[in-house]
Amino acid sequence: MINSWLQSLFLRTALLFVFLVSLAFFLDFVRGVDALKIALWGIVFNVFLLSLRSFVSVKLANMMWLFFAMLLIVDLASQGVLRGSFGASPTPSIIAQALANTNSSEVVDFIFTNQRILLKAFGFVVACTFAAIWFFRRCIRDGSIGNPRRLYLLVLGAITLALHLNPTMLKQQPLLRWPVLAYRHHEESQQIADAKRIREKIWQGKAQWGLSSTAPTSAPKTVVVIIGESANRHNWSWYGYLRPTTQALENALAKSLGYSVRFTQATSGAAYTLQSLRLALTPADNQHPEIWSSTPDFMLMAKAGGYQSTWLSNQVAYEGWLSVLGKGADAHAFVNNGNWRDTSSTDFDLLPHLDMVLAKPPANKELIVIHQLGQHFHYDLRCPADSMMRPFKNIKDDVVMRAMESAGRSSAIRQARNHYDDAIFCGAVFTASVLEKLQLQRGAREIELIYFSDHGQEVGHTQDLASHSESSIHGYSVPLFIWSNRELKLKGGQLSKALLKGGTTDYAAPYSLNDLDHLLQGALGVRTQWYRAERDPISREK
Repeated sequence: MINSWLQSLFLRTALLFVFLVSLAFFLDFVRGVDALKIALWGIVFNVFLLSLRSFVSVKLANMMWLFFAMLLIVDLASQGVLRGSFGASPTPSIIAQALANTNSSEVVDFIFTNQRILLKAFGFVVACTFAAIWFFRRCIRDGSIGNPRRLYLLVLGAITLALHLNPTMLKQQPLLRWPVLAYRHHEESQQIADAKRIREKIWQGKAQWGLSSTAPTSAPKTVVVIIGESANRHNWSWYGYLRPTTQALENALAKSLGYSVRFTQATSGAAYTLQSLRLALTPADNQHPEIWSSTPDFMLMAKAGGYQSTWLSNQVAYEGWLSVLGKGADAHAFVNNGNWRDTSSTDFDLLPHLDMVLAKPPANKELIVIHQLGQHFHYDLRCPADSMMRPFKNIKDDVVMRAMESAGRSSAIRQARNHYDDAIFCGAVFTASVLEKLQLQRGAREIELIYFSDHGQEVGHTQDLASHSESSIHGYSVPLFIWSNRELKLKGGQLSKALLKGGTTDYAAPYSLNDLDHLLQGALGVRTQWYRAERDPISREK
């Protein structure tokens, strides 16, 4: 028989935490399933803490209760900030990687960029704090609930332990989230510091890679890898978008003396750069994500295959693992010297550096990597000031704007879509320029160009949000295509557009960037023990 103390305590505590979590859900701080889990944690933990009154002083138990209530309120607010800014839950690994790759100016920029979201979270904390203090004074501090029997403490302790044994519940445990975050941040910072040493160790073990080559050593070849940033293929007119955002690239491909394969269902392995590129550029995958740090990335594979490499980047030179990859090339240039979010440099600043590379006599095997800033927010800074490069800036009434307005998107998000589409437009002009320069300067040798974006971007597609997003497919939808001045074949015998130069073949099957390392090994003509032919859809047989 449950006595009146337990009934009163359970009901009162349940009502308080159902109120707190319901308010967070109403404000879109947490998702429905997560809200239920957090509410359960709140109820169990707080009843458990109050039950400690049988063992410790009433004052200490009360203070522990109030501390946990405040911690839960702040935890809910932090989820609101992350979901509002990035469309993500506060997963320790994501936060840790972001913090480890962030400087003080980016923190200030984040605050100014997300003022509305931060103010909403602050208001939530203030309102919920008043509610918790009122409850504390009314129901707990005066001791009217009495003291529980010790049996209840044992029962509640058993329930709490059982919840910790459930993996899905454990992810929403508010007390563990922050110590785990601190540990992950330390771990991530250490990995960044050790990235160079890790790659050197991997290189020293290249005798165990099972390295071989599929290309004649005398055949000159240039491989170009363009790593886009935050590009969503659903905003490319080449993929069917209703605005002519990629017309420049489409025209360049049609006029080119080569063949293209367009991947129509490509997705990234993660919605954030570092996680996605670790999966894409190394043998790591979702089943074995940790092996990125013990297996060779594609730059090391290219080096082992005899390639002379150049890395050109419009991302900052201090961004951990990726900058270590770039600086490990035979030659490199980082044109972004400021805060990579609000820098005034655009991807077009890379073109003079590319001209210098292409003006030099190439090595027999040449690898050029171009890492764009692409379509990363702030979107309106991704294009030069020339109004001709911003065709969608002031559009308020076209098929895209009408659809977004009908879907209830705010004016700020609709304007963000205009800026984003301008950034896509500029990115297409840039990529078309690279393609034209390659044909002009390297047309006498075999060229293979691979373009992909690290992840997508949600810009009012399914949510009133303009940012990275784990909760939307648009956070993962990416463009991916291959162009070559030599005939490409899809495995299974399908040829590129009846041997017509300038034609495009669609690879319509789902394709994950997690398999990109296999495709890159194929392009480089390099094979290692990690290569799987069935995960490389392109056949380069003569």
